[in-house]
Amino acid sequence: MNTSIVVRGELWGLFAFHHYRPIRVSPDRRSICELFTSFISLHIQQRLEKSALSRRRRTASALRKLRKSEEKDFENLFRQGTDPFLEVINADGAALVEDDRIIGVQTIPREDVIRAICRVCDDDITTINSLRATPGIPLVDSHIAGAFVLKFKLISGSYIVFFRKEIRTNVRWGGMPEKRIEFGPNGPRLHPRVSFDEYLESVAGKCKTWTQPEVAAALEFRETLREIALRTTDLAKGEWERQKKHQDLLIAELNHRVKNILALIRSIARQTKQSSTSLEQYAISLESRIQALSTAHDMIGDSGLQWARLKELLQAELQPYLTTGKKVEMSWPSVAVRGDAAPVLSLVIHELTSNAVKHGALSEHGDKLWITWAEEAGGLALQWSERVTKRIGPPKRRGFGRSLIERAIPHQCGGECTLEFKEDGLHVSFWLPSDAITRVESRAQPKSTRPPRARIEAQTVISQSVLVVEDNMALAMELEHLLEGLGFSDVLSCGNLESARDAIARSPPDFALLDIDLSGSTSAGLAQELQHAGVPTIFVTGYDSKFPLPSSLSEVPRLRKPVDETKLSQAINEVCGVHNEKNPDP
Repeated sequence: MNTSIVVRGELWGLFAFHHYRPIRVSPDRRSICELFTSFISLHIQQRLEKSALSRRRRTASALRKLRKSEEKDFENLFRQGTDPFLEVINADGAALVEDDRIIGVQTIPREDVIRAICRVCDDDITTINSLRATPGIPLVDSHIAGAFVLKFKLISGSYIVFFRKEIRTNVRWGGMPEKRIEFGPNGPRLHPRVSFDEYLESVAGKCKTWTQPEVAAALEFRETLREIALRTTDLAKGEWERQKKHQDLLIAELNHRVKNILALIRSIARQTKQSSTSLEQYAISLESRIQALSTAHDMIGDSGLQWARLKELLQAELQPYLTTGKKVEMSWPSVAVRGDAAPVLSLVIHELTSNAVKHGALSEHGDKLWITWAEEAGGLALQWSERVTKRIGPPKRRGFGRSLIERAIPHQCGGECTLEFKEDGLHVSFWLPSDAITRVESRAQPKSTRPPRARIEAQTVISQSVLVVEDNMALAMELEHLLEGLGFSDVLSCGNLESARDAIARSPPDFALLDIDLSGSTSAGLAQELQHAGVPTIFVTGYDSKFPLPSSLSEVPRLRKPVDETKLSQAINEVCGVHNEKNPDP
């Protein structure tokens, strides 16, 4: 007699009752057996639902962890997401198979076996309980016995494969499963069993059967991984497009600014020529104005923003005169000027300072200079007031400097400028609107901890040898000219690291000037070699280097291009302490 164990409307198993002799079972007993079977069915269903709920929770947890991952590399994403998921579906290993690579997690078979498994699996989902019994798969020499293959669908020819180890089991049969066939007068005949003794069968080369809940969980994992991979790809594509647009914008902005600067320099050169009375005066004025432009651009680059601190623009021009005994009073403004207006404003400050040194408060007839500022109408009002002991009347002609002072702020910033030549000196009032300025926090000026050195006097012949490493010929010649102007007679320039090392091998220099970036490489290694050899070094750069410098080179002085002769002289004295023995200037 048999009673069916039905779970969720499907036949789950049987109770098979046996007896040694024929027996009739009464209706009451049959009802009791059926009721017992129903209880067992409900109990099994409850256990299955509890197991399914637990699996569902674990699946959801593993998928949430995968979705929250911030990993950008897809290979690492697959490894991190798959490792905890193997416990959910009771797998011993997994692999992502692509055309050119296999990404494995935990226990997997050989690569040729994995690719053979993918070749024989044409369907979207394929479960294999015995790899040894599957045609087309090489002999498996590991403990892996089964596989579960899913087409990934993200990349053509890609698969996700889960693996299970072999489980050796003993199956108990109520008799030998294979019935004996005997040959008689009527040919082969299949006879009934003569014994129902228990029969044990040893099963090897198979894995635990893949269940429907495990297949469903694996499908969710595939879709989640595919969704994240697509999202990552879209994000990467979007980020690449955004970066490309940003790069194009920066290049366009750079081209625009370079053209503007070149046009400004050309205008300065022409206007300086018209207002100069000699070639020497022209050269000095042009060089100082270009240096003022360079200073403004250095300040914009150093801040990391498109703003230049007004305090630093003023300090850059007035610092040399603050220690000359002149009375200068300033209230430093804690504001910054918009990047496109900073170069012109730097020129204005330079022209005011140059005029004050020649004719005004910083000259021999000067008495005092006041620089004050205040907020006005949401903008900035800046006052430049000079007082002199000897009255100097208004200039008889209008030069480039005066035109620049009067017109630059209104034209470039939409502000105002009033210039007055009073009896006691020059008074200039500026007003910059709110969109041209911004509030900034004040920062302390770094103080040098190095002891003062002797100063190099120009035109004093110095026998020390100098090595200049600069890949730009024009800039190398400019550095040579500056060094010769400081009195150095032995200056050698090299355009690359190889020629520089050859020159050092022939004759080590007394000190060196190195451009940090040399045609895609860096001179940091050469600087360390010189450092170990005891050769003082100075870095020269036009912008922040893209190559990080070692900490051992953090104390090496660094000059910005174009290099100022005074700053170069100070840097040389800082690292070398060179002085003129005939005319010492301690």
